[in-house]
Amino acid sequence: MTLRGQKLCDVCKTKLAVYHIADGHTGNSCELCETCYAQLSPRIQIDLRERIRELIKAGICKYCGAPATTGTFGFHSSSVFEIELWCEPCRRDLAEFGTSLKDVMPKHLPFHDSVERQELIGRLGLLSEQQEEFMKQRVLARKKSK
Repeated sequence: MTLRGQKLCDVCKTKLAVYHIADGHTGNSCELCETCYAQLSPRIQIDLRERIRELIKAGICKYCGAPATTGTFGFHSSSVFEIELWCEPCRRDLAEFGTSLKDVMPKHLPFHDSVERQELIGRLGLLSEQQEEFMKQRVLARKKSK
């Protein structure tokens, strides 16, 4: 039985997924357990994950400066590797913000329609600004309640 919001591995369908792998170029994604991730991933990707774990252990939350517990990373169009780290309370706040986007984001990304793609980029910019403001308010509220 899984807890609410937890997913099973897309490959073995028996263990809890601990990795979310997303390809920004195709829009494809999958959820993998530790075992399937280790079996299916190239060695360089596994080494990269280990390095990221080290960065998380030593890092601080982007929003409040508390010790990091998780984060996100990826290569962007400029081939620049970016990592963003969060503490657990900020991760929960980001997840809450993300649930409000379920009707905002398109089901399929417009890779071939340049007009739609530009509109989506504009929407994503606005959402990013809204997310930053949402997180500022949440961090401020947590500080005030202490």
